[in-house]
Formats: sequence, C-alpha cells, structure tokens
Amino acid sequence: MRCSNAQWERSYEDLMQKLQCPVTTPPSDSVSLLPRLKSPLISTKTRQSTASHTSISSIVLANNKSNPEHMLFESSVCRSLMIEHFDDVCSETLAQRISRSTHILQTLLAILPRLAAFNKEKFVKTHLNPTMVYLLTTLRGRDRDRATAFTTIGLIAVAVEDHIKPYLPKIMEIIRASLPTKDTPSKKRTSGIEPTVFVCITLLGHAVKTLIKSDVKDLLEPMLATGLSPALTTSLRELATSIPQLKPDISEGLLRMLSQVLMNKHVRTSHIPGVSASLSSEPQEIASIVLALRTLGSFNFDGHSLLQFVRRCAEHFLNSEQQEVRLEAVRTCSRLLRLAVESSSSRHSHTVTATVSEVLGKLLVVGITDTDPEVRYWVMASLDESFDNHLAQAENLSALFVAMNDEAFEIREMALCTIGRLSSLNPAYVMPSLRKTLIQFLTELEHSGMGRNKEQSARMLDHLVVNAPRLIRNYMEPILKVLVPKLKEPEPNPGVVISVLTAIGDLAEVNGVKIQPWMGELLAILLEMLGDASSPEKRGVALWALGQLVGATGFVVRPYNQYPALLDTLINFLKN
Repeated sequence: MRCSNAQWERSYEDLMQKLQCPVTTPPSDSVSLLPRLKSPLISTKTRQSTASHTSISSIVLANNKSNPEHMLFESSVCRSLMIEHFDDVCSETLAQRISRSTHILQTLLAILPRLAAFNKEKFVKTHLNPTMVYLLTTLRGRDRDRATAFTTIGLIAVAVEDHIKPYLPKIMEIIRASLPTKDTPSKKRTSGIEPTVFVCITLLGHAVKTLIKSDVKDLLEPMLATGLSPALTTSLRELATSIPQLKPDISEGLLRMLSQVLMNKHVRTSHIPGVSASLSSEPQEIASIVLALRTLGSFNFDGHSLLQFVRRCAEHFLNSEQQEVRLEAVRTCSRLLRLAVESSSSRHSHTVTATVSEVLGKLLVVGITDTDPEVRYWVMASLDESFDNHLAQAENLSALFVAMNDEAFEIREMALCTIGRLSSLNPAYVMPSLRKTLIQFLTELEHSGMGRNKEQSARMLDHLVVNAPRLIRNYMEPILKVLVPKLKEPEPNPGVVISVLTAIGDLAEVNGVKIQPWMGELLAILLEMLGDASSPEKRGVALWALGQLVGATGFVVRPYNQYPALLDTLINFLKN
C-alpha cells in the first residue's frame, strides 16, 4: 500500500505534521526489499505520463519534507497489482476484524485509510459501510484501540470526503460523549481525554469543512473545557482555517483560556538582581505558560486587540526565572508588536505607538542583559524592518551598540546588521560610531594573528558593506587595500579567504564601476583560485565574486580576452 500511492502518503504525512501526530513508518526489514526491484528511478510526472504502460516497472522517490531522512517510494508494479486485486485486498483485510491480536488490529487501522484513498469510488461503493460499522464499534469498545480508531476515522473522511456524511451524526455523538460536560467535575475534565479526539475533529474539518459547522460550534465549549493542551490549540487553529465562519467563536473561546493562564498567574519576587518578578517554577505551570504564550503568538486573532497581553508579557514573562518562559515571551512579544505596528500603519494610534515603544525598549534590555545567549539571540533576530522607526531612536540605538560587544559572535552579527540598516534613518547618531567600528574591523583583519579573529572581522565587514552601503561607498579604497593582500597571503584557515571574497563581491555590487581600477589585480587572483581544486567551497565563492565584479563593471567580454583559459575553466565546471 505504501509503495502504491505516494501522493496519499505525502498528504498523510503533511497532515500528521500539521497536527503534531507521530507518523507510522514501515519496519526496517520491509525497506530492505526495495533494492531487489531492478527498476529505473523516474519522476512522478513521468509515471503519470506513462500510466497506460503498466508493464514498465518503476520506483518513484519523493523527498518527505517533514523528515529528509525518510523517503517515499512508489512502484508502478505495486500499483498495478493493487489495481488488479483491489477488491480481494479489501475483503481479505476487512476479514481480519475478528482478530484478537492487538498488533493485527493496529495494522488494520493503519491500512484502512490507505485503501480508501487508493480507489475512493470502489471503496465507498462496497467497503465503506462495513469499515465504518467496525470503527464505530471499536470506539465504543476497548480503550486501547480507541485512540487509533479516532485518527483512522478522520483519515478515512479525508480520503472519501463528502461520502462520510451519512456517518457524521454517529461520529459526532461519540465525540460529544468523549468530551466533558457542564456537570463533569473540574478535576476530571482534563484527565482521561484522548488527544486523538481533537485529531478526529480536525480531520473531519479538513474533509467536509462547513458540513460540520453546527456540530463543531456545539462542541467548542466542551473542547475548551478540557483545558489548554497542544492537541486542543492545534485543533482550534486548523478548524479556524477549515471552517472560517467559526473563527470568531474559536478566537473568543481561546482568548478566554489564554487570559486565565496568562493574566491570573501568581507573581512573586525573583531572587535574581535586576529582575522584578517571576513565576512559580512548578513544571506543570511552566509548560502551561509556555504553551499559552506560543498559542498567543501563533494563532491569528484577527479583529482582537492584544495589547493587554503584550504588556503582561513584557512586565512579567520576560523576567521569568525559567529560560523557556523568557524565550517564548520574546517570540510572542515581538510577533504581537509586529502585528500591532502593521495594523496601525494605516491609522495613527497613540496607544499602539506608546505600547510598541515601551515594550520594544524592554525587549532590548533583555537582549543585552539576559544571562542566556539563546534568549539574547532571539531578541536580536526578532528586530526586523517593522520596528525600524522605533529602533532608530537614540536610546534604542544605544542598546544595539551595546549588543555589538556581546560574547556570542552571532548576536554581534545581528546587532551590526540592524544598526547598519538603521544608518539611513538616523545617520547623525549612527555614522560616527560605525566609522570607528569600520576602522576596528580593518585593524583586526590586517594585524590580528588569529585566524578566527580575522574571519569574524571579515564577516562583520561584509555585513557592514551590505547593510550600510552609504557609509562604505566613501571607504572603498582603504577597505580594498586591506582585503586584497589577504587573498595573496598563505592562510591555513579557509574561512578567512571565503569571508574576504564574500566582502569583495558585495563591495563590487555596492560600488559598481568605481571598482574598475582593481579589476586586473582581482581577476588574476580569482582565476588562480578557480584552478585550485583543493578547496571546492573556496572555488565556489571565488566564482561568485567573479560574477559580482563582472556584473558591477559591465565588462562581460574583457575577462575572456585577457584570460583565454577562463572559458575552458567555466565549461569544465559545467561538465563536472
């Protein structure tokens, strides 16, 4: 079955990835059969164009996005066999319903959706009714099979689509009975709830969409009564997409839950100096807060103002003793701020502007004072162009310049890229400091005896070239006087040469024809590197830099005239 319908297997794995469910994979011994199939490898399109020639044996490989190490295979021989014997396979498979072996029954539940997807018309006509009777009976029976049966029903619904409609009332009845009611004690509402109930509801939404709108609307309160969980939040997110008419109700209910988790938590004083407040360190409470923050930051609450949540995050969760809470608070704060900025772009709001400015300042404080480098990194990574008007203010720029001295090189890189981008918005404040920074990079690159320092200086210089071109255009000559000699020196660290080449290539793009006087010297160096087979990565960057130089100066033909061997070198690259 897995080798007969790669399209379904891809759809199935994509759905499972969306719903954060484990994907059933074949045992390793079954994969060992594949090398014995002496068949050429062809693409899916080729198989479709030669579908009439079923005698051609082929295996189709399709990379699985969710797991690059796992491959999907499709064999036209297996597909032909399944087409020929489909009814027999369905009958023999369904005959195993009477088995008492858990392993057989679990495998049966994994096969049934694949049969439905392989030939929907035949399956619906002959085998859908006995299959659904068996699955609905299973849901009312042994607990150990219920979880898989819920998922199987959902997958069959996706495979047969509207043909599941006659069975929806009974399915919904069982789902409703599996969820808590108003009379259920609060302690029992979250215990004993099988997460695959939510998977089943979500898959039904994918399959029939608005056909179950009224049923899902009735189920929303019982679903929310189970408490915040990854399965519930995933289900609500997907249902809001599948049944957009219910999105306002879903958003309202989810915001109520998030308010209970995030707005009513007890806050106590932290023992960390400089941190004003913290949360209880109970593992369950921490997990709940992290999930609530993640949900708040990932769910699309269109039409709802979330400024109160942003302030709450900034005042309390950014200062939590728990690293995972601070990390999620940074991501959530930055996303909500971004949405607030985008929503207010068409109309000025003093409240939004003040909140963004205030919270952004607190984020930057975390970005330079947090003890965890991952938290500091995510602060810098979140500062995109949406916030440039706020970041260009003097107090925020001061914090970014402090971040340029962070112990983690990746954080220094991000801070420099952001400052360079802001140089055009507030040049009076930024340019004097960037000139000093440029001199520092050139000095370290020229005189440092450590390869690591030279490589980092060259990379930082390149970031400056790309993000602050207005500054760099005035200093092309002194920069090249430092960079070009580095390409001629023997350098044991290839990272230095690669970083220098990258900086020269970007410098050519920024300065255009002004780099023409250096073309002769640079072309000779680059062509020598192209002939060096000891470092493929270095050759690749040298080739890219050559393209940048030629593109910047417009001299397309001259390099071929000056260096007749160049064309042969490039053609050999294509051959190899």
